[in-house]
Amino acid sequence: MGEFKYKAFLSYSHEDRRWANWLHRRLETYRVPRRLVGQSGSLGPIPARLSPVFRDREELPSSADLSQEIDAALAASETLIVICSPNAAKSRWVNAEIEAFIRLRSADRVLCFVVDGEPSSDDPEENPFPEVFASREPIAADAREVGDGRNAALLKIVAGLVGLGFDALRQREQQRRQRRLAAISVASFCGFLLTSGLAVNAYLARLEAESQRALAEAERATSQRTAEFMIDIFNVVDPAIARGREVSAKEVLDRGQAKIDALADEPSVQRNLLHTLGIVNTGIGEYGSAIELLAQAMQLQGNSNEGLETQIALAEALHLNGDLEESKEQFERARLALNVRSDDWDRTSSNAYNGLGEVLTFLDELASAEKYHREALDKAEATWPGNSPELGRSLHGLGLTLFYQNRMEEAGLVLKRALNVYESAVGPNHPRLLEAHNSLTMFYYGSGNFEAASKELEATAGIIERVLGSTHPSFASVLNNLGRLQLESGEVELALSNLQQSVDIDHLHGRDRHADLVFSLNSLGLARAANGDSAGADEAFTEALSLADGTSHRLSGVIRVHRAVVACDDGKVSLADTYLQEARELLERDYASDDWRLHYFRGVHAECVQADGDQEAAAETARASRQAIEAIKGPENLFTRLAREREDRILAL
Repeated sequence: MGEFKYKAFLSYSHEDRRWANWLHRRLETYRVPRRLVGQSGSLGPIPARLSPVFRDREELPSSADLSQEIDAALAASETLIVICSPNAAKSRWVNAEIEAFIRLRSADRVLCFVVDGEPSSDDPEENPFPEVFASREPIAADAREVGDGRNAALLKIVAGLVGLGFDALRQREQQRRQRRLAAISVASFCGFLLTSGLAVNAYLARLEAESQRALAEAERATSQRTAEFMIDIFNVVDPAIARGREVSAKEVLDRGQAKIDALADEPSVQRNLLHTLGIVNTGIGEYGSAIELLAQAMQLQGNSNEGLETQIALAEALHLNGDLEESKEQFERARLALNVRSDDWDRTSSNAYNGLGEVLTFLDELASAEKYHREALDKAEATWPGNSPELGRSLHGLGLTLFYQNRMEEAGLVLKRALNVYESAVGPNHPRLLEAHNSLTMFYYGSGNFEAASKELEATAGIIERVLGSTHPSFASVLNNLGRLQLESGEVELALSNLQQSVDIDHLHGRDRHADLVFSLNSLGLARAANGDSAGADEAFTEALSLADGTSHRLSGVIRVHRAVVACDDGKVSLADTYLQEARELLERDYASDDWRLHYFRGVHAECVQADGDQEAAAETARASRQAIEAIKGPENLFTRLAREREDRILAL
């Protein structure tokens, strides 16, 4: 920040303090994507953090002359952020702060964050911009649902604070999220991910005891009222609406949510139901509804033990929704409250520490994550003799943290122990085993042990079929991973069958816009190409790209290379060259210079484009490509074999 004490000064009307609280917290906890830190922005080197951010009504000391304090804070701030609403537009203090800042700095360092009103309206009662903007067009981020939305608007403000284009920051944010939510195995081409379906089931298993206990421990009258409420939301008067047995869990939950407001005079019933319905919404993947319900429950529960359990449930839902910084903050608050409340270790403590460790792992704060998982592990071993779900979760979280630190030998031992603990503590058919088997799968895959990885996948598939059924989205995830392993091992027909079934299940459940589907479609395209179906391969790649390009998916470049291979095989060299030119930029954006995918790209380019000219240079490039891929992936890997065949074809010319 150079000479500035504050990264930004936050100006707002008192009526908008809820938004001010949210924005202040998000900015001060925001971590700039690591690849951007230190790069040159329009304001100088891009920092890692954006704190401190000044809030006038929170940080001003008592003073006889308030204007001097404000002027001093404005002078010490690099940027002014104005929370814009009809309330702010009417506030003479907000208008005065803007005018004072512009005199000190310039109008282009004022960023507007619209939270209410209608920016295009001529009605002064609706326009959110203070009077000072009447003669100039403000730089605005629109947090309204009809505008950018809250998260995109936040990123626009961040982009303005670091002096970076919004699109560049958004791409980095998406890449950061995808790397952690999708890229589990460092060696896996498809990301070898456990998709949201498995995460949800593991989450449900972790929290089912808490939700049952929350209802069971309520007073008798509260329990009776709760039972009446649950019966009511399942009661469908019109058989035509019920459709036999086809009323979905989502429909039932929506009915319940609509009725909760009527229980305002029974707060104990209301908070129990908000807590329970929030957890169940998380379980079926309705994270937005879950977050809303759990936040409402927290307001009613205060600082009680039940309130802490709700806060942890909220943190879990935020984690699954990808709101990692907010999830981290909620877990940290719960952890600190637990330490203040009691030194006794219980399941609530275990969930807080392990949950915090898991979200820190996703944020790449691996040393801190390891610390919390180890503390939870030590406490679990002392508190619950023998095997317990809490011990299994601590081991599992620690194993993943070690894996991401490339401490493979330690990770393998811990993850195997976690699986054994889960098998003993929850039985062979419990969804909790899914994440343990999947983590061992990625460990074996990352270690190059495809046979062991396949066995773990088959075990996971067996659990899913027994517990969830063969059309569950989680089963699609396992089929994708299993098909990918079979494809890379040369079992093309088996791979084709499993990958097609995986895509069919995702389509059945309407997951056509889910980023995870990109992996399945990409693998299906490869299997079809390997089976000689170039038209079918290009169809799968086309669908994958239509989704990948909309999310800056890290496979966007790779899929273009695959399309180039198909086009080249069909003799469409010019089209293949176009795909490869597009792929080069994307690959260099998303992967390190020595990544095997770039070597794969160079080999394809050598055969399809370069060999039409300098065949000797093409042969040398293909040889170098094959050698690099073989060193990374091994001699029997699918892509090593393809590179070897490519080299042979060029030499045959």
